Amino acid sequence: VWSVSTFVSMVYFCCDSCQETVKKPKVIRHFQVCGTATMSCVDCGVSFDHDSISQHKSCISEAEKYQGKLYQGPKVGGGGDKGDVADIAFRYVNLSSPPWKCELCRVNVTGRENLVSHCQAKKHVNRSKRKYEEEMKQSGGGGVEESEKKEEEEREEEKSGKRKSEDDQKNENEKEEKQQKKQKKEKKEKKEKKEKDEAKESKTKTKGDTAESVKKEKSKKTDSGDKGEKKAKKEKKEKSSSKLEGVVKTILKKTKKALKLKKLQKQVKEEMEKEGKVNEEDLKKEVKQVVKSSSLFSLSDNKEVSLSKH
Repeated sequence: VWSVSTFVSMVYFCCDSCQETVKKPKVIRHFQVCGTATMSCVDCGVSFDHDSISQHKSCISEAEKYQGKLYQGPKVGGGGDKGDVADIAFRYVNLSSPPWKCELCRVNVTGRENLVSHCQAKKHVNRSKRKYEEEMKQSGGGGVEESEKKEEEEREEEKSGKRKSEDDQKNENEKEEKQQKKQKKEKKEKKEKKEKDEAKESKTKTKGDTAESVKKEKSKKTDSGDKGEKKAKKEKKEKSSSKLEGVVKTILKKTKKALKLKKLQKQVKEEMEKEGKVNEEDLKKEVKQVVKSSSLFSLSDNKEVSLSKH
């Protein structure tokens, strides 16, 4: 049995900003999402703001709106709620402007009057009933009271979602703050490590430079020592040669004649031994070298040494 309480007409609103059509239970959410200031009732065309829209719980039916003076209102009794059924039947067609068609039955007609007649046909009414029942089940059923309850639930859900969103944002901020601290710490550690490595490298370089400097200084001293030693040896050798030259000259003057090289070497040895012990072999070589290199003496082919004639 179809009664008036079963088919309480659910009010639809059109957003004055985005033109979206919204069911009554979803209008508060749409206000929050879209940000519109007003929404208009699809049936009566009256605009409502956020505060006043909750009071508009029911409106004129499609049948009352489009049948005008012909509308007789709902009939209660054994015949069933024909007026309310008519309201449901006109719910799923557009009688305001062409094209004149019924999407529910997939029918196209010519003229508004023919579309009204189609909506009053039994086949269309039955389909409208089934469609309306499906909508009621999907929205939770129970008419206006149930719609208000659902609307309240949606508001609570919205608040819960908002709280959840705030908690998520807080967690996200904390996570981002931790990440920034971690990056800052890593950057600081990296900088300290770099400075430490640079200091170590500088110390190693300084140590290497010092070692190189010491090595160079040591090499310089060694070179200087070697040069001094060579110079001393050279001076000693020159002094020795000069002394031998004098001894040889003295011996040749005394003899007043040329002497064999071996005999001269022997007499030089005897003279040098008066001053101390000498190495015979080294002395022979030095005497021979002095005789050959000095311009005071001449050495003949038969190895006789004499004073040079100037």
